[in-house]
Amino acid sequence: MMLRSAARCLALALVACPSLAGAETLPIEGSYGDERGCVFARTDDPEDHGEFKLLTHEFVRTFASLCLFQTVQAGADGRFSATASCGNEGEGGDWPESIEIIPNGKNSYNVVFKDGQRWEALARCQ
Repeated sequence: MMLRSAARCLALALVACPSLAGAETLPIEGSYGDERGCVFARTDDPEDHGEFKLLTHEFVRTFASLCLFQTVQAGADGRFSATASCGNEGEGGDWPESIEIIPNGKNSYNVVFKDGQRWEALARCQ
């Protein structure tokens, strides 16, 4: 279900913003999230899970926001630097964002935004 949802989000984004047609993805497998994010990854239903954080090869997402990766560059120590197009549910307009994806152990990542906001370690969803 998660792939169907991600594909639906990406398809909508491509229609709304054709420049995303060349979007790059992270070379990671699976989804990474907090507890609620992993439930969302399995069920594709944000309404039942409240606030969550989720990282996939295509995007980072919360209950109310979505950032689709546009460019991805590999760095040292398994890190990735990405540019993304982000938007909030119910608000018009997208904004560009710079995001660092940093390994935290074998099966988790930290996500850091250009304003310094840092998500706790997101573990690989089971």
